[in-house]
Amino acid sequence: MSIFGSLGIVKAGFVVLWASIDFKQFHGPTQLRNAGFTPSGIGALLTCRDERNRKLYMAEDKLQRILSKKHIQSVTVDSLSWDILLWNIRLIGFTVFLSSFGLLPYVFLITRTLSSRPFHATWLYPIIRIAGCDMVAITIQFTYQLQLLDEIYCRLRFMATDRCIKRNRIQIPAFWDSNQRSKTVLRTMSNFTFEGDTFEQTIKAGLGTWSSFSSSKPLMAQNHANAENAEPRYNLQFTGNSPQSPVSPTILLCICQFFLMLGVVLTIVGYIGCFSVVQASPRADSKGPIFWLVFEALLAVARTLLWAYNPKWDDAKSPILLEKSAPKKTVGDEDNRPTSSYTVDWMLNSVTADDMHAIIVGIDEFKSNSFTTMKSCVSDAKRVKSYLTDSLLVPQDQIVTLFNADATKDQILKGLEGLLQKPSVEQDAPILIYFATHSFMRVTSSGITTYLVPFDATEKPDPYSNQQGVQNAYIQYNMIRDIIDRIANEKSENIVSVQRLALLVRI
Repeated sequence: MSIFGSLGIVKAGFVVLWASIDFKQFHGPTQLRNAGFTPSGIGALLTCRDERNRKLYMAEDKLQRILSKKHIQSVTVDSLSWDILLWNIRLIGFTVFLSSFGLLPYVFLITRTLSSRPFHATWLYPIIRIAGCDMVAITIQFTYQLQLLDEIYCRLRFMATDRCIKRNRIQIPAFWDSNQRSKTVLRTMSNFTFEGDTFEQTIKAGLGTWSSFSSSKPLMAQNHANAENAEPRYNLQFTGNSPQSPVSPTILLCICQFFLMLGVVLTIVGYIGCFSVVQASPRADSKGPIFWLVFEALLAVARTLLWAYNPKWDDAKSPILLEKSAPKKTVGDEDNRPTSSYTVDWMLNSVTADDMHAIIVGIDEFKSNSFTTMKSCVSDAKRVKSYLTDSLLVPQDQIVTLFNADATKDQILKGLEGLLQKPSVEQDAPILIYFATHSFMRVTSSGITTYLVPFDATEKPDPYSNQQGVQNAYIQYNMIRDIIDRIANEKSENIVSVQRLALLVRI
């Protein structure tokens, strides 16, 4: 809005334009960093993880970690996503509307002191500056979106092609490296000759474009005389957008780069011209320039306040949707309907619980008949597990479940101690501890102590039994709390403990 922000917009546009130029002879992100510019936000994702060797991009590295425990069966490209399209339309509309306020400082100046001058000497320069700023602000967003989506798609395409090559026992080319930038590897692959014309045509189809594909269906090898003895062959199968008429990100990016460069030039020309308009006002009448300066300052403050406001509805919709399909009901059943979905935002921060670990204990039946049989402890515990695996997409091997006879005192404590010993439990990883069983409280001289009843408890707690006997047979909650404290100190403080306990007796 304000002229004081024009040079900042020019700098941002120049940095993004420079970073978006990525060729073998000129690697924009590296050159930009060498020149002293440090990209931030989405721009930081479009730099290399290892600047010296120009290998994997940060965006690909983050995406690779997000999907490392996922089995990707298909990728669907929605080039006309309504959510993203609507956000971009709002971006254009709000940018044009708010930037139009940048003409206000010139209304009094031009109408009062420069009304006799022609249009090209007055209004033209403010309009050019505002149009240039609009063009830069909008195309910066489009350029970032296209670059990031292209890197994401190339990494997904690389993962699917890698799976296809290995499952078909094709010799891996020397250039094939998961630690290299996917776009570079796929570009090299387009000039490489694979074994079998059909296989080569399939994995090269749609290269350089965004085409939906699937790698979940096995195909039979064509070079076997006996179809019954044929080995399954896996190919990329294109669906939705065909390889002949898909989205071409390179052309779209070139268009954005052109308008970004044009916007930078227009902003600079308009910026210089605006000062010439102010200087052209008569020296005898200083009200015009003073009103111009005051309005420009007010617009600069308003712009800062708008940035600080930053409402939630203004955030862009997530570009990646992960859908988990229900397992096949019968052999040959291809109706894999998604049972849950989670998004990955533009900064590639996964909202899935890939790092979550859990121990779930549910006991309905006990070794001793002295305890009343519970009705829903195990079923509730199983529902918790289903929620973690089906909705939060937590890997199965990160969940310890102990039901009925498996939920002995030793096994429960071993499961809790395992959270300390597992190397897969990373720092600040979310941890869930769930208990559903009998419990009781014991009043002693030191206060009230809570105990959980494991499966192998032999009899009900006796109010006249010694303290040591109670501690040996049951799980004192203080023991669980001590283990949780150790986990918090050594691993993660992000721990949730849920107890669905039936109070057996207070003694």
